[in-house]
Amino acid sequence: MPKFYVVISKTTTNIGRCIRVVSSCTYNHSAISFDKDLTKLYAFARRQRNSCMTAGLVHESTARYMERENAEVPIKVFEFDLSEEQVEEVREIVLQMVDNPEYMYNAPSLVSYPIMRGVRTYKAYTCSEFVATVLSKLGILDGKEPCKYTPEDLIDELKDYEIYSGNMQDFVTTITHDERYYAAYSLSTFKQSFMTVFTLFKRTLLRRRYSDAA
Repeated sequence: MPKFYVVISKTTTNIGRCIRVVSSCTYNHSAISFDKDLTKLYAFARRQRNSCMTAGLVHESTARYMERENAEVPIKVFEFDLSEEQVEEVREIVLQMVDNPEYMYNAPSLVSYPIMRGVRTYKAYTCSEFVATVLSKLGILDGKEPCKYTPEDLIDELKDYEIYSGNMQDFVTTITHDERYYAAYSLSTFKQSFMTVFTLFKRTLLRRRYSDAA
């Protein structure tokens, strides 16, 4: 029977620390994987290390998590048994969104979290919102709206599926890399960031119109 994995982590990045402060959570990041070695992780995150706004569903490398030498990266790994049809359903979701600029990181939800406790934005997801959306479609989660989930909420909901809790370096066997993630900041990156901010602002301002189109 095919396996599917959810990884919740406490990353060492400055953005990770900011997310933990805003959400008052111990863990800040959520990702999915189709293999236990986590060589193929998918999450809503930055496409480039030096540009926080050019973000969407990306194929993450494990090296992203372990940038700081000998730094401990606490993770929790959850394992699920799925049917072939369910795996294909998740793969279709990933293929539709991955590296597709139309899908963005749900910054409005993150920024407003202390007051709104998560808001839905058209074709935009936080990392935990994306994972919650996938798990909802699989029938594993059936509680609140996906945008309302934090990584800590996922840990609580998925505790019966947990197979590992500890340092990431003690779990993964292969360190994968993504050179694009470390690409230098450029004029193209700046333009992309500007357009992302503009688009998210428009989707937030015209929330009702986009909600009808969803």
